[in-house]
Amino acid sequence: MNVGEALEELKEVRKELDRVTQQIVRLIEQRVELCEKVAQIKRKANSPFVDLPREEELITKITENSRIKDKSALRRVLREVVSMCRSVQKQTSVALPSAMQSYSKEAAVSIFGSSCSFTTVESVEHAFKLVETGYVDFCVTPYEDTVHGALPSALDALVRHDLKIVAEVVLGIQYHLVSREDSVQAVKTLVADAEAISACQEFVSSTLSHVRIILAKRDVASELSKRKGYAYLVGAYDASMLGLKVLAENVQDSKDNVCRFIALSRPGLYLRTKAERVKHKTTIAFTAENKPGSLTSILSEFSKRGINVTMIVSRPLRTRKWDYAFIVDLEVTEEDPKFVEALKMCKNKTAMLKIFGTYPVVRVSTDNPLFSDWPPYSV
Repeated sequence: MNVGEALEELKEVRKELDRVTQQIVRLIEQRVELCEKVAQIKRKANSPFVDLPREEELITKITENSRIKDKSALRRVLREVVSMCRSVQKQTSVALPSAMQSYSKEAAVSIFGSSCSFTTVESVEHAFKLVETGYVDFCVTPYEDTVHGALPSALDALVRHDLKIVAEVVLGIQYHLVSREDSVQAVKTLVADAEAISACQEFVSSTLSHVRIILAKRDVASELSKRKGYAYLVGAYDASMLGLKVLAENVQDSKDNVCRFIALSRPGLYLRTKAERVKHKTTIAFTAENKPGSLTSILSEFSKRGINVTMIVSRPLRTRKWDYAFIVDLEVTEEDPKFVEALKMCKNKTAMLKIFGTYPVVRVSTDNPLFSDWPPYSV
């Protein structure tokens, strides 16, 4: 085959590609039209518009059955299609705290897609209050990482407020230094949130000891990091979105750190369809009497019924000195008879018991080496 024949063949293949792409768009248009009908039905039934377990099960089912090798890329495409169609029913609003703001945004997009309105606020407490007062529908906050453990501000807000956890996502934490400058030596000011500075202490003290540091309380990356002499510590998502030069990659102290993020909402604002192909967790909080064996007695109600505890942490209560709330994550659903039975027994052993709901664990990547030692998802 000569060059001319090859170019003609390429032209025909590209025509077919264009035709297939047009078909994809027409199918998306049909899906949007169906979602408009769904929105009308939900309004008549006064039903919530967001159903994250159903979305996750749909994406998981299609991805698992697809012949496409890059499952992570396919999940991202499907997430965006679902997000766009959900926005036809109702625009989803999400509050993001400044804590790990670069990754909080990535976590929110991983859960809800990008067809949402995002608001960055100064604290986790502020994000919770915006949801509680109805200013936004959801908030997303860092919850626990493999280096520093659970985030105290998230735990405290969880106990204080009456929100429900609606989803969890786990992300690898990798920070990059980006700037309009061509070299680290030209950087005079570093902009980063406190969590980024903490995660990159070795790099900052050894490489950026000469710079002034500004702690970012809001999403100021787009405003400050494009100035002359400014640089910003960001995650991979922001590094790709800002359009700046990457001066240094993976500058975090721990190269294999991962973080759990949770999304929360008000009761009654979301649906929770039963999803068999999706991994779920349930989170509770309780108090225990200050006497030997009280905590063990409560936890034994779960262990003897085969319910696995994946996290347990304590936080001081503000009501009385030396009183603590224990926050526990369980690999079980609220409807499981074993959980219902265990909970009934626990109520007789504690003065305070809160259930933050059963929620899906949203999958982002199945081939990331950071998650090689995590338990497999049940499908």
